[in-house]
Amino acid sequence: ARARKEVLQGLSAASQESYQRAYPFICRLHALGDLEHGHALVKIHANNHTNGSRSTSSSDSKLWDERQSFWKQRLEATRPSFQIRELMLSINFVLCSIYIRKGEG
Repeated sequence: ARARKEVLQGLSAASQESYQRAYPFICRLHALGDLEHGHALVKIHANNHTNGSRSTSSSDSKLWDERQSFWKQRLEATRPSFQIRELMLSINFVLCSIYIRKGEG
């Protein structure tokens, strides 16, 4: 909540100047949303793995595949900026790593 508030304050100021200046803040908000959603998926995956349920495991996998597809679309829609894409890819990499580890553990 605090991170979102800080980004929104910066976005508010930047959006009054130009879209160009506001764009990095918009991308940070998207990144926060990705973290929140990815964290929820990792928790679902960990719970399903702990419970050993095959039916929830397949729905869990479907949710993860949908999220991966969404991340790919988002990446393709962003400007080809190293700074922006590095943030997005780093978040995706970390969440995927956690997801895989939770499934193995």
